Amino acid sequence: MPLGWDGSNRLDDTWEYNGTDWVQVETSNSPPAKNDHSMTYDSGRGKVILFGGATNTGASDDTWEYPCSLFGDLDCDCDVDVADIMEVASRWHTLPPRNFVPNSSFENGTTSPDGWHPALAGADYGWDDSVAHTGNRSIRISNVKGHHSVEWETTDFIAIKAGLDYEASVWIKGTSSLEAYCTVSQYDANGNHIYGIGFSLPYTSSVWTQSTHPIRIYPGTTKVTIDLGLNNPGPDDTESVWFDDVSFSGAGDHLYDLDHDGDIDIVDIMLVVARWGDSCEDTNGIAFEDDFEDGNAYDWVVEKGWWICTADWEVVLDDENFVYGPENGNGGLSWYDASWSNYTYEARIKFPEGASNDAAIIFLWQNEDNWYGFRVKDGLARIFGFEGGGERDGLASAYVAINPDQWYTMRIVLQGNTVQAYLDGNPVLEYNELKWSSGAIGVQNDGGPLVYFDDIKVTIEER
Repeated sequence: MPLGWDGSNRLDDTWEYNGTDWVQVETSNSPPAKNDHSMTYDSGRGKVILFGGATNTGASDDTWEYPCSLFGDLDCDCDVDVADIMEVASRWHTLPPRNFVPNSSFENGTTSPDGWHPALAGADYGWDDSVAHTGNRSIRISNVKGHHSVEWETTDFIAIKAGLDYEASVWIKGTSSLEAYCTVSQYDANGNHIYGIGFSLPYTSSVWTQSTHPIRIYPGTTKVTIDLGLNNPGPDDTESVWFDDVSFSGAGDHLYDLDHDGDIDIVDIMLVVARWGDSCEDTNGIAFEDDFEDGNAYDWVVEKGWWICTADWEVVLDDENFVYGPENGNGGLSWYDASWSNYTYEARIKFPEGASNDAAIIFLWQNEDNWYGFRVKDGLARIFGFEGGGERDGLASAYVAINPDQWYTMRIVLQGNTVQAYLDGNPVLEYNELKWSSGAIGVQNDGGPLVYFDDIKVTIEER
């Protein structure tokens, strides 16, 4: 029984009858205060329908139903918002990642922490397994020479979006009296420095201290680096400072605007399910997806040391869209560490720099000496492979039309020892003597013009 008149004022409260008592219900989205409205009960849908009535501004012709049936409103507050995204995520026991910093707790690496390196000489840099805020490791700076600034720095750029709000956070502890700082340096798409924002990191020797600072992203910025350092204006300092659990994340609800349309809505909820609902049983056969809109490619392995793979790979912005590709157009191969059989694998590709082109999607990856690929290069599509380190080129080939600065979808369908290759949904190649029936996926560029990869998806369907 919502709304009504108390003899003096129109009301906007809502009540439910539980069989014994009337209980007031809090709703964040409800009709304005009104009386003389019409109501009926839809027994088929279990809804109370309210129409019209007199409001404080005059007669109304609005229609409402209770409980509200807004699709995606999982917490039943008649609004699709961040709370609903968190509800979806909690049902699949995972939340969207907030932190864009690689190896942020310094747990991974062999002789040094992955994704970080000493940027300036003049101190001892350590990867410490005896002091940590969380986990087992932290990074350390000690024995700073006089009149030096010294710092750890992220090895690769961190892709971000201009116009959004971010914040940086660092945990720190130390016995030194030197000033500690964190600097977020901003760069454009060509790697030109635009601006740097630094903030001090207060600390003590007895407890870990967290410092958090908002970061304004300047126009034109597409990527950042993070520096953690000490400034020594005086004589040598023999003490130590430790850093741990570094975070660079979106500030506020916009981080969950996963389709970047400026609004939290049902599309964002569906993206949460698709990207992070890895224990959801109904995934429409999707085994893996990556559109790189989280700004990173941490789960992808760049194959180094092999004759064709000289480039690092990075996530960059292309017209407000995050994409993945080799730096500076150098040849390179990157693969995702998972293995499937009888799968369909597709990726979108674009050549932004010119008519010359070369891109391949890799399938049935075993190791650097054993794998297959579907390549388009200068108007020729072909299936090729490496078996025992020896290249098998041109297992199947056909001419295709490829234009610069245009997106194309490459797809392969695997069934047993047969592969079918498609370009923009059109069948172009088939080969039926594959040596393996299961393996990982990857992307490759054989050098030359820059190539972008995006919207990578693996599906497995019963056939």
